[in-house]
Amino acid sequence: GDEIRIKQCIMNMLTNGIKYTNEGSVTFKVGWDSISEKSILLKIEVTDTGIGIKEEDIPKLFTAFRRINEPQHRTVEGTGLGMSIVMGLLEKMGSTLYVKSEYGKGSRFWFNLQQEITSPVPIGNFQARIANLNEPQTKYKESFHAPDARILVIDDMKINLNVIQGLLKRTQIKIDTALSGEEALALVKNYSYDVIFIDHRMPGMDGIETLHAMQKLSQNASWNAPCIALTANAIAGAKDLYLQEGFVDYLSKPVDYAKLEALLVSYIDKAKIQKVAERSSSEQEAALDYNPTSRSEEHTSELQS
Repeated sequence: GDEIRIKQCIMNMLTNGIKYTNEGSVTFKVGWDSISEKSILLKIEVTDTGIGIKEEDIPKLFTAFRRINEPQHRTVEGTGLGMSIVMGLLEKMGSTLYVKSEYGKGSRFWFNLQQEITSPVPIGNFQARIANLNEPQTKYKESFHAPDARILVIDDMKINLNVIQGLLKRTQIKIDTALSGEEALALVKNYSYDVIFIDHRMPGMDGIETLHAMQKLSQNASWNAPCIALTANAIAGAKDLYLQEGFVDYLSKPVDYAKLEALLVSYIDKAKIQKVAERSSSEQEAALDYNPTSRSEEHTSELQS
């Protein structure tokens, strides 16, 4: 079968479940039924305990560029195309996407797809692969220190603010946070920031509106600070959109610490950046207990959506 497209369908289904599930769980099931010696019926299912969908709104899931207009959905980032793409891909592969949902209680999405068996020999050992993934990975090493620099991060989700604070803890950079555009406007009146990160999709004043309000603010101590958009909407043309609105760049969520640090090094005054040399083997051993991913684990249950 088409491995890439099947993976895309699964990832879209999982992302959809995580986006709309604030508490409870998202369950992913893979199974199969034998059809013959040469084919199986692959069975994929994703069930969540999220906000659910009204029966009359279910057809909207599969219509391109239409999103369900419920208050619970308005702060969720994304294009709203995920499930429409899944439906389109499955139809081209001779299948379809099924959905059963109860508003306020959760949803179940599944599809069945006939797949040819080219060989009965197993292609891999999942238990061994999982064990390998759980092995300690390369240890994080901050690339710079900037104790004299100060940045502002604006995001309506406390989880995302905590993640960025955790990722940058070792850089010694000063970090202020705001949960809304209004809070941010009050802060830029009093502080001069080296870089400002602004989440695009926020309730009330969104990221673009916040940037424009800052640009019009007469008492703005950070009037010349480079502003970078934070977004889960990293689709083709996104950068051009943000540049047109006045941002200097954008950073995709979930945030990658290497990209985050690279952006800061690019936009902070070089006089404030102290590059960190590579560690010796003894220093690396002394730092084996540090891993920003695990340290921020409790904050990333929603994948920073």
